[in-house]
Amino acid sequence: MVLAVLVMACDQRAPRQLALPAAPVDAPTAADAGVTVVHIEDAGPGFQRLAPPEQGDWQALHPEPGQTVAEFVRDRPHQLSRTRRTLYLMFVSGQPRDATPKLTVLASFVRAFFGLPVKLLPATSLKALGLRAPSPARLAAKRLRRRLAAKIPVDAAALLALTDVDLTSDSVGSVFGEASARLRVGVASVARLHLGFYVYGAPSNKKVVLRRSLTLLAHEIGHLLGIEHCTAYRCVMNGVASLRELDNLPAHVCPHDLRKLVLTSEFDERARYRRLAAFYVQHGLNHEAIWADARGRVDDPTGPVGPARP
Repeated sequence: MVLAVLVMACDQRAPRQLALPAAPVDAPTAADAGVTVVHIEDAGPGFQRLAPPEQGDWQALHPEPGQTVAEFVRDRPHQLSRTRRTLYLMFVSGQPRDATPKLTVLASFVRAFFGLPVKLLPATSLKALGLRAPSPARLAAKRLRRRLAAKIPVDAAALLALTDVDLTSDSVGSVFGEASARLRVGVASVARLHLGFYVYGAPSNKKVVLRRSLTLLAHEIGHLLGIEHCTAYRCVMNGVASLRELDNLPAHVCPHDLRKLVLTSEFDERARYRRLAAFYVQHGLNHEAIWADARGRVDDPTGPVGPARP
């Protein structure tokens, strides 16, 4: 799985990705089987340091140094302005599976998470973009990104397109998503979020797919805004190399990445946590709702900042 790849100001840098191993290696997780998953949010409203990676984890496969707030300010390829600060979402290709969250729901989450305006673009097809996915339906993420680059509205901070087509990357194989901060375009696949991808005809748990979709969008849009993979804390910006790692991502950003979002969107942290808690309550994500509500009530909602490196 690749959750977005970020292209930095230097054009020679590759986009950031959330990469997956090949399909036979990846597999459904305990969440798909209906087993209660213990989320990081259950440990209380604090932030946890990231443990050393296990074999097969993203950081073990692709060691990265992480990114300080100062590096984010120095390297981000573009800044938002009054006339270019809207996030756009759209869907590409055929009919999404029944359990795929509606774009209106995802837009509400993105609006609360990033504190920016969100608009939806009309759905389109690969054919309309001049693309064709072979059978089985898999498509190079960079091809889709390039075709979408011409669709970016003038007021867009970034455009993220969701698709039901499985995505691939030249560098890491199958990916959940890929994003270029320089081009302001990202793509994310919901194909592997469904149990039916692994077990033909199996129904998906809507709440499981919703949570996976939210963490995927938060991660990819974070890359689009210039945030690299977090290597210091348990954070939604941690790199992901399997569905297990995606399920283990917390639904929140760490203190470093929260400061990057505040610099980008200029929101009030307590109001943001209240909006997120209300969204989570509305959609039955109780662990996340309790954490966001508690985090918004502490003396310092941004949190103490420890080292940005492991």
